[in-house]
Amino acid sequence: MEDGISAPCPRCARPAAAADRFCAGCGAELSPACARCGRQLTAGAAYCTACGAAVGPVQAATPQEDRRRISVLFVDLIDFTPYVESSDPELVRGMQTGFFSAARRVVGQYGGVVEKYIGDAVMALFGAPVATESDPLRCVRAGLELQRVLTGFAGDLRFRVGVATGEALVDVSAARDGGQAIVAGDVVNTASRMQAVAPPGGVLVCGTTYALTRNQVRYAARPAVTLRGRSSPTEVWLAEAPLRVARADRAPDATPVIGREHELRLLDNALHRALQDRAPQLVTLFGHAGIGKSRLVRELHALALSASPEEAAPAVTWHVGNCPPFGDDVAFAALADIVKAETGILDTDTAPAAARRLEETVAGLVPQAEAGRLLDALRPLVGLDGSRMPAEEAESAWRRFLVALAARRPTVLVFEDLHWAGETMLRFLELLAASARDVPLMLLCTARPELLDQAPGWAGTSSLAITLPPLPDAGIATIYSHLFGRGPVSADMLGPLVEVADGNPLYAHEFVRMLIEQGALRQSGRGWSLDAERELPMPDSVHGVIANRIDLLDRDDRQVLLAASVVGASFWPGAVAAALSRPVEWVERCLRRLEQRDFVHERTQSTIAGQAEYRFRHVLVRDVCYRRLPHTERVARHERTADWLDALSSTRDTDLAEVLAHHRWAAHDMAGRLGVRAERHAVAAREALHRAARRAYALHALDAAAAHAERALALPGIPGLDLELLAAEISFHRLGSLDVASLTSLAQRLFGAGDHAGAARAWTLLGQAAWVRADRSAALASLDRAVELFDALPDSAQKADAYAELGRLHMLNYEREPAIQAAAAAAEMAERLGAVEVAANARITVAAARYQAGERAGLDELHEVTTFCRDRRLLALPAPCRTSPGRYARRATGSAPTRCSAVAPTRVCS
Repeated sequence: MEDGISAPCPRCARPAAAADRFCAGCGAELSPACARCGRQLTAGAAYCTACGAAVGPVQAATPQEDRRRISVLFVDLIDFTPYVESSDPELVRGMQTGFFSAARRVVGQYGGVVEKYIGDAVMALFGAPVATESDPLRCVRAGLELQRVLTGFAGDLRFRVGVATGEALVDVSAARDGGQAIVAGDVVNTASRMQAVAPPGGVLVCGTTYALTRNQVRYAARPAVTLRGRSSPTEVWLAEAPLRVARADRAPDATPVIGREHELRLLDNALHRALQDRAPQLVTLFGHAGIGKSRLVRELHALALSASPEEAAPAVTWHVGNCPPFGDDVAFAALADIVKAETGILDTDTAPAAARRLEETVAGLVPQAEAGRLLDALRPLVGLDGSRMPAEEAESAWRRFLVALAARRPTVLVFEDLHWAGETMLRFLELLAASARDVPLMLLCTARPELLDQAPGWAGTSSLAITLPPLPDAGIATIYSHLFGRGPVSADMLGPLVEVADGNPLYAHEFVRMLIEQGALRQSGRGWSLDAERELPMPDSVHGVIANRIDLLDRDDRQVLLAASVVGASFWPGAVAAALSRPVEWVERCLRRLEQRDFVHERTQSTIAGQAEYRFRHVLVRDVCYRRLPHTERVARHERTADWLDALSSTRDTDLAEVLAHHRWAAHDMAGRLGVRAERHAVAAREALHRAARRAYALHALDAAAAHAERALALPGIPGLDLELLAAEISFHRLGSLDVASLTSLAQRLFGAGDHAGAARAWTLLGQAAWVRADRSAALASLDRAVELFDALPDSAQKADAYAELGRLHMLNYEREPAIQAAAAAAEMAERLGAVEVAANARITVAAARYQAGERAGLDELHEVTTFCRDRRLLALPAPCRTSPGRYARRATGSAPTRCSAVAPTRVCS
């Protein structure tokens, strides 16, 4: 044994040499002994339990830094220098020892850590290495207790205490050892400066600490002071004494199903009306984060699946779509979730496989005449290329798909976290609810109250709006009884737990779990018992409770949880492993433990083949974890996550394209704010944002597409010409105008770079913009140039669009032959390519031009196109019956107006 001597053999007592692993007399395995005292060591021991000697070389602790909210306390001895000058050194040393000992004892009593001793001052931290929701309160109470304990200490000497609360970078490994220099941040300077201006015998706190503890501590107002080195005054309060508070105001945040019987009955009634009476319902569950909205949805799902056989209820189609917390970064993600769930498409499927599944699903829902139209509209939602169509047409087709689902079988569509959705998604749901008739369809939305700030009329739009209130004390007590099972619970123990929950079921759940994990709450044969010696911290927010649970995790599990927060609310083991540069198997073991502790849960379906998909139990857990990571760690982990996603989604633009853009942009943005050269992140970020802009543009989410494109163009370096062209096209269709000089220059640069297709598309946009300005000559010149460039290129939807635009321009100027020639070429090309809108536009142009020339065939063609539009539900197409020749045709034939609504100067494709 290199690190110690061997004890005698425990079986035969034969002496053993230091290098022996087994006994030479009986073959028994030998245990090592401490080299200093000879005490037998247990397997894996790092230190001797008798003398404290290290078994092997002491390894320096690897820093474990994270960002966290902490409270810092400074206590300083006043007039220490005069005291030292007039006192014997032994008295000074005794005074210092007593002072430091008292400070260490009081700080430890209130759960703090002494960070350092500085001559005549002591600095302590609360919130590291383990955070609790009551860190600021314990810090202030420790300051008050120090002043009480130190009163009369060493004669007339007096002390000042300063307390500040804020974010800091903390070396958690050093904090566990009580090491030095474990914290960095302005909060340390603030606490030191406040101590310097505190009155003798007083505890002065900052405004943040006061706000977090004002219900538990009595304060005296003090004038704002300008601290040394600061340019503006700082709010300060003087702590006087702790308060005995009955209970804090209720802050609803989460709840189990207990106490929600009324709301569940309302949901069940709405479900019955939707599915049995075939009266579509739009229901919205409002509540703060974690209030229990998702739990109610799960309970309603169980009710829907447990219909009695006597009702002969058919199976219910139940799909859930999540609006992700990236705001507009992921357009129509909830709708895409639902479509992919119905079709069985995974993000890792190849394009042919995804197309095949989509076609099979659509074929089973709608007649063949409508199938092509629906496929074209749905393809962008599942990451496949599709022909461009107006936003209202695409959304109309999406609504048709969902209504067809309900017509086939009773359907419930759940849209979770609707407060993250954009205006287009809200409008889509509103129109879906208004247009659905006589189908068993229920649209169930969950949202935080912030949705009403974004869309004040949403509650009125819903058939039923339910707001979840906090639970009464009786409901919280019932939750505790449910958590404790059949074991008896004393009123003395239940009372403090009900009080600390404060009407918030999530507080109750998280607090009980924390106490059990700490060992303060135990179950025995006589029931549950709570360690009365431990003070129950009073949670001021769910953040504190969750932060405490995170700190109590094993180091490996905590690393995985923090890395998962970078990936997103939903994540995959492979992505987390990439972020940490660790094996996937190691991550999966950690995730299984985290699932047992109820931090995460595995979803029943994954959008990535071969990867289990996990989700945080509460988004607040993810938020706390993400804020813990230092910015340098965030940069590295966003970059690694993006690399992993990029390898999966490089073949087509799926929802992952916009998630990828989020990670690339976050890595670049944070690197820049850290003062690090961010140029190396710019290229990848620009490419990802370009893909995200294409994805959003394909789904008609113009605001999101424009935001992505603008971010990409603003990055350092020279953007690609194709990105500039996409940004110009998005801007034109979003704002209705464009910079003619800039786009003309871009067209010339595209041509000079050899991108003739891009140049032709630019000239097409210039022609459309000129027509909007009523500049016929400029429009004709631009479109002629576009067609000239396209002539030498393979057929494409953009080429057909250019020909159709040119033909329409000639037709509106009564130039028959050029109109028919260009439009006929566009129609033939578009039909061959499957571009339905372009083909219909071109046929309208041909028919209108012939009718203008007095040909009866033109009128027949107009009727044919009208039928074509009606059969394919092209509601936004220009109606042939409302063009100038169409109006004459109605007078001559008495035909009724069609459902098409646009007038002649409008066009099919935007």
